[in-house]
Amino acid sequence: MSVFPDEFTATRMMLISEVSSDEMCCQTVALNRPLFLRPGDHLSFDGAEVIVDRLSGRRERHTGIDGQALQRWRLR
Repeated sequence: MSVFPDEFTATRMMLISEVSSDEMCCQTVALNRPLFLRPGDHLSFDGAEVIVDRLSGRRERHTGIDGQALQRWRLR
């Protein structure tokens, strides 16, 4: 799982299968197939769709299953 703000530009190569955004209030998108990001690729969200603007100028839309991620925090 990777946690990103609503928009993110990759600084290194990444392979992502599930994405969770801190801006979407624990919303998680499990992609239908793994997504490969190269340095400079820009990732953003549109509901349950993950949008990738490639450095080459091509735009891709990836769908998945969205849901809520339950995160528990314990203060000490």
